[in-house]
Amino acid sequence: MTSSPQSAQLTVHRRPPVGEAQELLGHQHTLVVIRLATFAATLTQVPVYEQVNAVLLAMAGGLVLATCLAAQVVMLDRRPLEQLRTWSLRLAAADALSVYLVSFAFLGSDAWKGYLYFPLVGVEVALIGGIQPGIVLSIANVLAYGTQEWIRGAWTDYDHVQSIFAIAVMLMVFGIAIASFGALAERGRRNLRVLLDLTSALANQQEETETLELLDARLHDAVGGRVRSIAVLDVDGSFQVVRWHNQQRRVLDRAAIDAALGDYERVAAIFRAGQSITIEVDSWSVATAALGLPEWTRAVTLVPIVTEGTWAGVLPVLWPVAHMPTAEQLRLIYGLAEQMGIAIAQGQLRQVRMLAQTDPLTGLLNHRAIVAELRAFTARASRGGSTFAALFCDLDRFKVVNDTRGHEAGDLLLREIAQAVHGAIRAGDVVGRYGGDELLVVAADTSGEQALVLARRIRAAVAGVATTFGVTASIGIAVHPGGGATASALLASADGAMYEAKRAGGDTARIAVGGAGPEAGPAIGAPPAPAVPAIQGLHGTVPEADNSERP
Repeated sequence: MTSSPQSAQLTVHRRPPVGEAQELLGHQHTLVVIRLATFAATLTQVPVYEQVNAVLLAMAGGLVLATCLAAQVVMLDRRPLEQLRTWSLRLAAADALSVYLVSFAFLGSDAWKGYLYFPLVGVEVALIGGIQPGIVLSIANVLAYGTQEWIRGAWTDYDHVQSIFAIAVMLMVFGIAIASFGALAERGRRNLRVLLDLTSALANQQEETETLELLDARLHDAVGGRVRSIAVLDVDGSFQVVRWHNQQRRVLDRAAIDAALGDYERVAAIFRAGQSITIEVDSWSVATAALGLPEWTRAVTLVPIVTEGTWAGVLPVLWPVAHMPTAEQLRLIYGLAEQMGIAIAQGQLRQVRMLAQTDPLTGLLNHRAIVAELRAFTARASRGGSTFAALFCDLDRFKVVNDTRGHEAGDLLLREIAQAVHGAIRAGDVVGRYGGDELLVVAADTSGEQALVLARRIRAAVAGVATTFGVTASIGIAVHPGGGATASALLASADGAMYEAKRAGGDTARIAVGGAGPEAGPAIGAPPAPAVPAIQGLHGTVPEADNSERP
């Protein structure tokens, strides 16, 4: 199907069959035509030869028609792969029987070249069931032909030279077919390696530009095409174009699509239908400028990227010469586009999860996410017998900033403090905003002494960005398991220790009983009675948009 928009001639490709079931259905469509055409050609030879057995020929014709009818039923039913393969092998057996019947029907004619039909059945079985079944049937064909020649020798003068020649031709034809299958298998393995490399890159969550660079290299090796970008569909119908070679993004709007490809809505309908487009371009073409193609591009194939059944973008494949992709090339490109669709879906899912776990003001983990981390640390430590520390940080005199300079200034300061604390913790530690101006740090594989060192580093980080505002940090520490065997117990112990630090004047750290040795710093016992209501309040829901200091 071809049309001519303003600036480029489009060739629209239907989505090629994908998967073994689709390939088997395609084979059956072709075999129906071959069966009918071959038997029709056989009937035209009846007047040429003498002593043709009409009964056997009629039986073969009925079997051919029945096989074609059965193939049509199988194709319409769209059976599962295993059933389709089983039925395909049954149809191949029927084809072999019809070939045997035709050969016996012409057995009395010396000039009949019936041996030419046998390799066709061997190729059919190899195509459906693989090389090994094809070889087995080819051996059976040689034996069947030998039997027919033995019977012929009983009726007529037996020509050994012709028989040997016939068997050699049969084996040669099937050998050529095997070699062709080997080449197809190698191409299939090459395409599979391309898909596996891309899948591995996506599984390792490489940057999108790194993934595109890998895709470009593998696709070039496989089919000669290049991938320099990917176009992700935006909600307004425009495209966000991501390039791998210059880390730049650009927007491709509807006007550019109209200029390059014609009517936007028509092009969008083509992509939504799962079809692809190939256009030939030159360095001076309108499409080259509108789509931002490299000057060396002479053709571009645009393949839709689908995510969960919805059109989500376009994978442009650039060709350095005027080129129309073959069905095999399109099958590989569609497979790559499908992988990119999965990557987009995973990226969107990761983004949704990240947003769901991120505090919008500070960029740290939010209340729910940091508590989940604390519970996960507790479960791992309980199973493995390891230690870790929970550091509960409360900002001293932060409420004064809100009251005197406004909440906008307070929000800005809280963001800076959050990033400073995040930079002060170690790899493997996590930090989140528990609520208001309270931060919770969970430090992996940490003793009481190490937790106090980390607390000093956190206090220094806070002071580094908030000294001019008079804001410091009071930190309470609880070490698992001495400071609490559960997440709730650790929170309560760390919160009580934090209040003890505040009562000591702030800008200090205190550690709960059982969390450190004698040199770790002052140890405290259970929180004093006045602090208990505050601890209970701590476990309530604190609005994340509120940065006010807890009273």
